[in-house]
Amino acid sequence: MRSEQLDDLYSQIKLTGSKAEALVNDWIKNRVNKEDIVGLLGRRTQWYGKLIKELQDAVETASVPLNIPTKRDVASVAKLTIQNEDRLEDIQQRLAQIETTLQRLEATLGTKPSSTKAPLQKASRRPLDRKERAKLVQENLARLSDALLNQSKLGD
Repeated sequence: MRSEQLDDLYSQIKLTGSKAEALVNDWIKNRVNKEDIVGLLGRRTQWYGKLIKELQDAVETASVPLNIPTKRDVASVAKLTIQNEDRLEDIQQRLAQIETTLQRLEATLGTKPSSTKAPLQKASRRPLDRKERAKLVQENLARLSDALLNQSKLGD
């Protein structure tokens, strides 16, 4: 075949394909664009939405006696974890500011407090109960108070 004949053949194929595509598109439009089909799809969609909601509620109910976390439970834990991480960052920033302030205070006074030989007591790795935490805070506050009093006496 010559080049002109191939070009004619490709043009015929393209024209036939375009006509076939138009016919198929018209057939689809005529079948789908009916109000009864759209109404049926709308009702089915609502029905499926209600079914999915009922299934989610059933899973929530069944998960309680089985002690299985649900999607909502996992989302709640994730949210709480993020909040705790944010709070921890705030506490770390505040501690860094306090440390910087103490260092400036020491530099301003020229000497370190005598109680720096016994630094503030750090919490152990094991969780402390409420009484132990209160005692630890009181001890640390007492040491800090003593250190500040000693600094003020040295400054006088």
